[in-house]
This record gives sequence, structure tokens and C-alpha cells, in this order.
Amino acid sequence: MDLAIDLLIYVRVSSDKQVKGYSLEAQEKSGIAIANQNKWSYEVFVEAGRSAEKETLEERPALTKALELAEEGKVKCCFVTELDRLARNPIALAYIKKVFVDNNVRVVTPGQTFDFRDDEDDFISDLLGLLAKRENRLRVRRIKRAKLEAALKGKWKGGVLPFGYKLNSEKKTIPDPEERKIYNLVVKWYLEGKGTNIIARKLIQMGIPTRTEKYYHKKRKSQWKGGVVLDILKNSIYKGEFHYKGNKIDVPSLISAEKWALIQEQRRINWNNARRNTKRFYLLRGLLYCRKCGRKLFGVVKPKKGMRCYCCLSKRPDPLPRFCGLKNVNLDRLDQLVWNTTKELVKNSQKLREAIENKKGSFAVDEALSQVELESIQKAIEEKKGEIDRILELYGKSKALTIDELDTKVEELKKQREDLERQRDRVESKVKEMEAARSNFDRAEDFVRKTRAVIDSFTDQEKRDFLLLAVDKIWVDYDEERGHTIEIEGAIPTFDETKPRLGDELHTRPLYQTGLGDGMVGTSKGTSTNESLACP
Repeated sequence: MDLAIDLLIYVRVSSDKQVKGYSLEAQEKSGIAIANQNKWSYEVFVEAGRSAEKETLEERPALTKALELAEEGKVKCCFVTELDRLARNPIALAYIKKVFVDNNVRVVTPGQTFDFRDDEDDFISDLLGLLAKRENRLRVRRIKRAKLEAALKGKWKGGVLPFGYKLNSEKKTIPDPEERKIYNLVVKWYLEGKGTNIIARKLIQMGIPTRTEKYYHKKRKSQWKGGVVLDILKNSIYKGEFHYKGNKIDVPSLISAEKWALIQEQRRINWNNARRNTKRFYLLRGLLYCRKCGRKLFGVVKPKKGMRCYCCLSKRPDPLPRFCGLKNVNLDRLDQLVWNTTKELVKNSQKLREAIENKKGSFAVDEALSQVELESIQKAIEEKKGEIDRILELYGKSKALTIDELDTKVEELKKQREDLERQRDRVESKVKEMEAARSNFDRAEDFVRKTRAVIDSFTDQEKRDFLLLAVDKIWVDYDEERGHTIEIEGAIPTFDETKPRLGDELHTRPLYQTGLGDGMVGTSKGTSTNESLACP
């Protein structure tokens, strides 16, 4: 391009939806009309689906090219339908204005021509920019309000439709006949007592696509899961009630309210059964976790087979096989190991109370120092915010800095502020950890005082209630060389130098006890120990 362009026509809309709904062609025609009226040469630069507020200049190639031509002295005027078509970001707009000022480029709109070298035009453009930013925020609020109004009229608010529904020509939800049959089948299975994982496996075997796979990611496989089935079963839209922003909206139902209530009652029964097994008592239910996959362990008792053990949940399909390889653990021996260990810690740790008091005192000091540090950091963050505001204000009034110097300084201050914010988050996290730890020590102190004299006479249920308070998690691992490894994470720390034994039958290794805050760790090794912990 050898000759300068009289009028560079820059057209842009902010999103793909606006590309479709607001004509780029209309902007282009408006610019061409002004060029023809003044007998100017022109060239059109199109930026479709770009946001002037959130995206950087590097993400707007058409505008970047236009600025490069301006810096080469090949542009006399730039046409935009509105000034905010150039930028709403104040730093980006300042840079664009500087390029235009340095290269004598005027900005032409349908109603006015701006020469940023003129103080009056510069002031008006700044004012229009502020108004445009305010209008953009109001537009976002209008969009949210419009979505709510549409939802209240029965139209879909956007996003993934629930399984069993589709949209009609008016964007209202109506039942999908084929998916409705599948939904009713899912309800039938569930009320017959089948679990959500079994239902998910059946849907996979039938080749039923998930909603995501069918409508949104047809090329990407999406598998049914028990959790997906459960979300469908508890969604009130299927009884004709859709809840949005605190409003209850009537929609076509797939089942009656009475049948939906039966589903929720079945969910309640299942939940209660999952939380309390009324047929068998398991001392460690809900406390055991697999170190290999992170899932919980569940108890299994089969008297006819002589089987009494804890098994990893990965042995249960979800809905397809997923076993991690953890060998089953003998139920009675693990119960004995954990209970004896916890009991000995409460009864025989001579230094426990003294250590708790010392640690609680140190936490109080650390918390006070951390609060002082937090206040200092927050003050520094506010100072950095003020520095950024003062630099932008100084640039707007005096242009004492170049745009490059402005960007460098602002970015430097932002980085310092972000570093301080991360530092503040770390200190706040540390304070929360100290508060939680101090609460644990309060519990430990209470345990020692109340239970030491009566712990030997606890019933099985009292043992379980005590363990739920004293133990956070029990990690179970296994490999062929070491056998089972048991790690107990609990609220009761230990400071006794004496290491209690595992008991008469598990005598090959002691239960190792770590320091304060590290929990309790029991490691079993050797042939006899493996035989004791392994489930036959």
C-alpha cells in the first residue's frame, strides 16, 4: 500500500451472537457513504466477534493492522460508528489516541469528527468513553433481566436443557417423546430398587446417548454416570416446576407430582441406608479410605463364606469396572488395631496434656502475629491500588509519561499488588489452619479429661461414636512386599516416647506414632502381620 488511505473504515461487533444479530454490513455501508460523500479513498477493516473491553490489542488483529498503517503515515482518517468501537479499556484507548495524535489521524463518526490534538475533542472523547463503559454495564444488567423475564414467560434461560426436553419454535421447553420414554424407564427402575450406578450401566448397554453427547459434543464420547442419573431423579422440572433466580416457573411435566414425591422418598430411604447399615454393624464405616484411588472402603460380611472384610469401593462398577487393586482387609483385626491404638493414646500418653497446653499457647502467639502481618499486607495492597489510580490520573491530565512507560509502570504495580494479595491469602490460610488445629487440641484435651477413666467399658456403639470424633481418616494401602499399610489421621496427637504394641496377634511391628499435627501412623509388615490383616 503506497498511497495514504483517506478513510480507514473499522467495523466491529463484540460477540458471535452480535455478528449474527447486528449487521457488520450496516456499519460498513455507513463508512462508505461518508467516504463517497467526501470523495475519499477508503479501505474496510473487519473485526468480528471481539470485545473492546476485555481483549487486548494483540487479540484484535484488524485494529492492530490499522494502527500499524497509522504509524507509517498511511492513514488520514479512521471511521467508527461509535468511539467505543475502538476500545473501552482505558489503557488501550489511551494508546490508540496517542498513535492517532502522533500521526495526525482524525476519527470520523456518523455524527462528528474528532481531532484528539484539540483539547475539547480530547475531553469529549474521554467523556463519551466513560459513558460507553457505563452503558456496557447497564447492557449486561439488561441482558440478565431479559433472561429472567424470558424464563418467567416459560422460555428457556439458556444452557444445557435437562434430559427429556427440547425447545419449540418459541424457545419454550416441551417434552422430547423419545427421551421421555427413557426417563420413565429410569424412574421405573429406580422405584423397583435399582441403584443409580446399575441404571447408568443399563443406559450404556442400551446405547442411549447422554444429553451432552447428543446435542453439544457429538464427536466426544460422554458416558452415563450414577451421579448424572441421580441429578435427573432429583430435578423438580420433571414434575412441572423449574426454579430460576428464586422464582418457580411452570413447565410441562413428564411425571405427576405424586410420583416425583415417591422418587424423593426412595432417595431418602437410600440415603439413610447408606449412612446407617441396619443389618450389620461396622466400627470403621465412613472412616476408611484407599490410598491407591482415594475412594472409601465398605464392610462386607458373608457368614456362609466366612468372609468378614473391608473392601475398596472401586470393586463396585461405576457403572463399568474400575478396580484399583487394593487387597481386602480383615474386618475384625483392623477394628482391633485402630481401637487399641486410639485407646492407648488416650490412656497412657503421660505428656499429652502438657504438650497440648504448650501448643495452644504457641498458636495464640502465632495467630496474634499473623493478624498484625495481615493488617500490614492489606494496607500495602490499598497503597498499590492508590498508586495505579494516581498514575492513570496523571497520564490523563498531563501526558507526562509515554504509553510504553505507562503500561510498564501499571503492570509493575499490578504485579506487586498481586504478589501482596497472594501473600495475604497464604497468611489467611495459615490463620485458618491454626484455628482448626487449636480446635483439635481443645477436643483432644476434652477427650483426655472425660474418657480416660471410662474408655475400657465402652460399648461397640460408644467406641464408634468416639472414633468419629477422634479420627479424621484412616488410609489403607497394600503392596506385595510390605503387605497392608494403615495410616490413621486424627484429632488426638501423641507425645509419649513409648510406642504401644499392636496387640497379641499383631505383634510383629509396633504402631509408630508421629509428632504433633502429623496424625497417627500404623505400619504392618512381615508374613504374620500380612496374614492377620489380609481378608481370607
